[in-house]
Amino acid sequence: MKEICEMHGIIGDQRACVGVAYLEDDHESGDKTKTEEFMDAHGLLLELQEELTLLVDPKLTHVGVGFAHNKQMVKIVELLSVKPLMINTVTGSEDGGCEVRGVMLSKDVGLYAARIYAPSNVKKDLALVGPPNIQFNKNTNEFMISVPGNLEDVFNSEDPKVLEIYIRMSNPDRIKYGVASTERLSVKALVCCIRLPMEFLPDPRTVIEDAQDREKFERDAEER
Repeated sequence: MKEICEMHGIIGDQRACVGVAYLEDDHESGDKTKTEEFMDAHGLLLELQEELTLLVDPKLTHVGVGFAHNKQMVKIVELLSVKPLMINTVTGSEDGGCEVRGVMLSKDVGLYAARIYAPSNVKKDLALVGPPNIQFNKNTNEFMISVPGNLEDVFNSEDPKVLEIYIRMSNPDRIKYGVASTERLSVKALVCCIRLPMEFLPDPRTVIEDAQDREKFERDAEER
């Protein structure tokens, strides 16, 4: 098996590293997920100085990992990006809306709006909220965005919905959170910093699996 690595340049605020492992003609693996092969492709990224420098850059805040394979190769792609905020949870609320919780990672910009729409009609806002619907803790930089309304179907719709989070670049300290306003909200003068599919975050299945893994780890530790 042979590994190669390609490094792509900056794309906006993103950088991409690609690790490829070519399989030998007589290669056979009982693991249909090709775990070892993907680990080899990823391990190469940690061995090459230029790629390693990118991966450990302290300015990076987010990483996205993708996998692909065929009979000739396996490929792993890591998208490294710098975002001014982090989303921790996306959940439904009691009034049929949703709540988005996270942390601001930058003090140079201000969280300002959240928008939900369907890709089939990008111009139509299914929901659009601004500072009055945002709670922000200046001590911890944690925030919660409340999107009211009957949005129960946005998580399980045949027409997938999208969540966008917007920031304001100027005067973040002057934003009044949780205060009623007569402002006619528009995202045209704002900057979209995060775009996510409207899915529960974290995935409930992952929460269950993580809990089972913790229980197994604790049992094994007691036995040892």
